[in-house]
Order: sequence, then C-alpha cells, then structure tokens
Amino acid sequence: MKNKILKYVMIFAVIAMVGWLIIRIVIPQPIPVPAAVPAPSVVSDDGCPRPDSVVLTKVGVDLSLASASYAKLALGKIDVKTDPGVIDLVGKVSRDAEMRDYLRCLALRRDRFTPEQAAYLERFNGFMAANPTAAEFTTWQAANPFPKTLVEKTVPVCPLNVSAEWDGLSAPEKSDKCTYTAPAGCTILSADIVKKSDNNGQSSTKIAEDSRSLTAYASATPHGSVADRKRGWIELVVNTRIRCAE
Repeated sequence: MKNKILKYVMIFAVIAMVGWLIIRIVIPQPIPVPAAVPAPSVVSDDGCPRPDSVVLTKVGVDLSLASASYAKLALGKIDVKTDPGVIDLVGKVSRDAEMRDYLRCLALRRDRFTPEQAAYLERFNGFMAANPTAAEFTTWQAANPFPKTLVEKTVPVCPLNVSAEWDGLSAPEKSDKCTYTAPAGCTILSADIVKKSDNNGQSSTKIAEDSRSLTAYASATPHGSVADRKRGWIELVVNTRIRCAE
C-alpha cells in the first residue's frame, strides 16, 4: 500500500514539474525593468552638491548670478536702493531648500564663514524667504549686521634706537619712547620686545586699559670707568599681536 502511495506522489510531482515547464515556455514572461538610477549629484570645486537643472528651472535663476548676489547681499555689499531686483532674486533662492543648502555650503567651504556667520545665514534666509521690500530689507539689515570675522596677526611697531655716551665725568642715561595705536576695529592682545642689539640698555611696554594703544620705552646708560668710558645702547622693535574685525 505504501509503495502505491509513494508511486502516485512521484507521478504527481513529475506531472506538476512538466506542467510548470510548459507554462514557462508557452506563456512569455515579463522582462524585468531595471530600477531607475538617480543621476549623480554634480559637485562644485568647493565640494558642494550643485542643484540640478530641474531645481534651477523651477526657481528660475542663474546659479552663478544667484551665488554672487546672495553672498554680496548677506555681507551688506549691495545697495538695494540702486539694485532693488536683487531682493527678488535672493528671495527666490532662499525659498528653495536645495539652493539654500548649496549656497550655505559655499559660504562655509569657499568663503570660510565662521559658525556665527553661518548661523546668521539661517536668519537671513528666513527673512528673505518672506519676500521683503527693499525698504524692509534695509531696516532688517541695519538691526542685523553681518558678523565680522576676527583675524589675529602680528605687526612690528615702535622701532627704537637709543645710544648713551659719557659726558665729561658723568654717565647720563638716555631714553626714548614710542606710542602705537591699533587700527580701527582692532585691539591689542600682547606686545613682545625683540632686541636687535643691546649693551647696558633697558626696555618695557605698557598696554592701555582699553587695549587700543601701547607705549614702548627704551633707555641706555654709559658704563665702565672714566678711563675706558664704555657707551651704552639698545635697538629694538615691538612685535604686537592684534585682533581685528574684518
């Protein structure tokens, strides 16, 4: 009995397999369509993904013109009274997420914006997206100036050269001083005296309380005895570290 059942099962399996093969041969099978592969993003020289042509067409702007106008307007370098069309142009850019991301990326990578300046762009985008008038923009910009970059640099200032010689039987001290005032927008961080030559000389510096100016002092005294009468001198410059908003 078991053998008969097994025989029938095997026959049924063979019939099913033959039937499946006939169906596969007779009935054409649909050809699978490969999934669409999105076009790779075009990356600018600064490493920022550029918006594609569809986005540019939708926004209706020229990318190079939009980039230049956006940066200049944010930096306060465009007078909207003489060029009111830039408000509409930048407004269109600020209302599109891809354009905003691209221009923000350029600001950080190409223009080296600081985190504070990048945060300013977020407020700038939000305001521009509301399509303000030229007058409204001027008022907003006056209340929200672009954060300036703080740059530190060292400048050599106050070159001093003091020489002191014997005067008869006396050895009088000679001295000189120099005052340096930092440029507008700059403050003095430190001052280091660099002596080029020194023979019985003294020097010092004093930075003003407002860190806007410093005074350098130098003095020299003759030395030795009345017989050998040695001259004293000092020659120096002050390397001043300043921080400026640019």
